[in-house]
Amino acid sequence: ISTLLIGLKMLTLVVLAVLFSVSYAVDVRIVNGTDAEEGEFPFAASLRKNGTHICGATILDETHVLTAAHCLCTGHDPSKPYLFTIQYGSIHISETSERTAQVSEIHCNAFDASRATDDSAVLVLEEPLSTDYPWEAVTLYRDFNTSVDYQGVIIGWGKLWDNGDSSSVLQKLEVEVYTDSICGQRFDITQHVCSGASVGGACYGDSGSPLLVEGKQAGIESFITNACGLADTANPNVYYKITASLDFIDNIINSY
Repeated sequence: ISTLLIGLKMLTLVVLAVLFSVSYAVDVRIVNGTDAEEGEFPFAASLRKNGTHICGATILDETHVLTAAHCLCTGHDPSKPYLFTIQYGSIHISETSERTAQVSEIHCNAFDASRATDDSAVLVLEEPLSTDYPWEAVTLYRDFNTSVDYQGVIIGWGKLWDNGDSSSVLQKLEVEVYTDSICGQRFDITQHVCSGASVGGACYGDSGSPLLVEGKQAGIESFITNACGLADTANPNVYYKITASLDFIDNIINSY
């Protein structure tokens, strides 16, 4: 759990990743979700440190992966790439080396932990993803407009409830994506998009996983503002808005 300064108010936020190099809580998962179908989210990947899942991620192309900066960055400074792999090509994850790819470079956005802004990182893989496993690149929601509300889907691996068991199967949950008029009461709407559900939500370890709207990635899981699985208009799950990161993402893909 981390305390972030939003505006002039201190908010106690559970930050969604487990890294020893960053002073945040870790291992966020979907509460009250259901099992995804095999092939339903072919762009989903597990970010692993020393072989253990720490965050979610999405595949941008055969050599680039998107996740949250707080999973493996301290400000602009990345952790050591050799510690990290991704596992992909299935809804199932494990601590084996099956379906894994080695990270060779970590590019951190201008992440500011005090305001939870610019919370994105692009990973460059050592080798292109294998065509032996089913995967597809995620579609980024480049013209996402939060002046209106949407229905969305969040996904992730891990605990199914607070202090509960972890899931080795990808979980999914339908959520309401709140408008700027709601999210902007507490958060920076140029950076953040908020979501909630009648029952359920993100929990420890879902950091870096996508918020999906109309099948496209609209956000990157950044932090929660209440207990696991409790997310509403007053205390939403907060995602880093994908439109705020497009220039950064495109620059890394085109340069590395």
